[in-house]
Amino acid sequence: MGDRLSDLKLFEQAFTDIVMCGTPTESGCLCYTRTGRLIHILCDEETPSLIEFPSLSLASGNSVTSLCCIESRFTDSGDMLVLAACWDQSVFVISPSDIIDLEVNTCIYGRIVRMAPSPSQHYIACFTSEGWIIVLSTSFDKKILEFNTHTEDRPANFCWCGEDSIAASWKNRGILLLSPFCDFLRLDYDVSLEPLFLVQEIDALRVYSRFHHDLIRAVSTVPPSIYNVYMPGSQTPGAVLRSAFARYTQRAGERDMCEGIGDLHSESLSEAVQECVDAAREELSSLLQEELLRSASYGKRYWDAHEKSGLFLDFQKTAGFLRVLNALRTADVGLYLTAGEFEVLQDRCVISRLCARRRYYLSVQLCAFSKIPHDFVLIEWACEKVRRSAALPDGELFELVKQRLAAGVSSGFGQIAWAAHQSDRRDLACRFLAMERRVQDRVPLYLMMEQEATALKEASDAHDADLMLFAALQIWIRCGWKNGAIPNDRFASLITGFPEIGDILEEYLEIRGDDVESLLRAEGRSAWRDCVTEQNRSSLRTSRVSGVSRWKRRGSAIGVSEADPIGAHRGSVSA
Repeated sequence: MGDRLSDLKLFEQAFTDIVMCGTPTESGCLCYTRTGRLIHILCDEETPSLIEFPSLSLASGNSVTSLCCIESRFTDSGDMLVLAACWDQSVFVISPSDIIDLEVNTCIYGRIVRMAPSPSQHYIACFTSEGWIIVLSTSFDKKILEFNTHTEDRPANFCWCGEDSIAASWKNRGILLLSPFCDFLRLDYDVSLEPLFLVQEIDALRVYSRFHHDLIRAVSTVPPSIYNVYMPGSQTPGAVLRSAFARYTQRAGERDMCEGIGDLHSESLSEAVQECVDAAREELSSLLQEELLRSASYGKRYWDAHEKSGLFLDFQKTAGFLRVLNALRTADVGLYLTAGEFEVLQDRCVISRLCARRRYYLSVQLCAFSKIPHDFVLIEWACEKVRRSAALPDGELFELVKQRLAAGVSSGFGQIAWAAHQSDRRDLACRFLAMERRVQDRVPLYLMMEQEATALKEASDAHDADLMLFAALQIWIRCGWKNGAIPNDRFASLITGFPEIGDILEEYLEIRGDDVESLLRAEGRSAWRDCVTEQNRSSLRTSRVSGVSRWKRRGSAIGVSEADPIGAHRGSVSA
């Protein structure tokens, strides 16, 4: 078992409300409660948060039987839409601001008990209480498919296999696959492998059982290149080339290698090689990948040099791409992706998942293949090393990480410092933060680590008016400023040693319209003001005025009034 990351309380008191129905989303889950509340729980952040949709008030005896959501990136409005099917066969579309009844009570056989959106979220598959599988458009105005399963039992899993096939499973009954043409296939699983969990992918279906992980492709989701090459009796150029290579390998040394390619010449030969390369890219078996690539290499020998430049590069690129996929598919890594999934996720997303699994060496190799700088992988390794090396002394751990990162990392030490701070190793955090090159990254972290004096010194040494004012305002607020209240003596003691910062802050307060004299009238509160002598006021005035004017322009640009230009920065202080 892993560690508990966080807790989230949905209801104020126990037994006041319960969750009646739910469905997962890309960023969390949706819950419908007994009192009619519809809650979206966001779990993709460090601290879970709640978004409440309009309450669905139903008549007595009516209840929600199934939920599904249309993600915001698939809607015209940019808002998530929730589809709620009810006991009385009604279906509602719920947005953050409105509830619409689709009025489909008479169009569906029975109550909808399961719903599943397609990967593109253009269609909704429904399973009804009468045993019918019905595919509708997302707006429920067009019926695509109807199929009677002759069972009224609610399926344990109901989802899509690719974009156009549907999968359903029942306990101890295996899996039913339904094609767009109402052809079906039943897959039997041994009872010892129960329970089964189905997960839809953009081009396949994953089946997790007690001891196995299966990847299923329906006939309609098999790539055309594989279908053309392996279909029995196929006469496509790729199938002919593969057959010719098979005959050549069986009769090696007996016949000339040019014999057997038949009518494959010029354009048809180019098409054959391309088809074999495409099929190898989509193939899941490494043995068949090798066979297809060898067939393509066999066909490449008959081209002229000027004809094979484009496909030759494609061949090399596919071979490298398959090395990456096969490395991810090994049992010790367990990231079994199809070519389509890898292309959708992109390299950086896959590398981030490998880092989450602590596969740093493989991540660096993938960065080299994709020609991506691997600095962020080394930073992730260093952060994890700091979190998990509680037994190592600060000095030894610092030297170890510094030595490993010396050749490949020039920035990003702020992340390592923050990881050390979260592990209650303040001295180590300060040592790492001192290695950060950008002062704009050091100062906010020093403030978050409550190293105010160091933050002020860094800002003052940088001679950046914006940064000095930012640091002073953060400390000003932290020391008690609120609606013009006077901060405590701690602020005066901190700001006294930095007259330039104090002068810029005074100018800022005057621009805000505050009565500076009343704010500083208390004994000891004017020390930071008195330390700015007349001699250095003139030398500071240029940087002071330019810095404050930049704050005024920035405030007007982002819509912050001159009366309160600090408003946009209060969130960072609370963080």
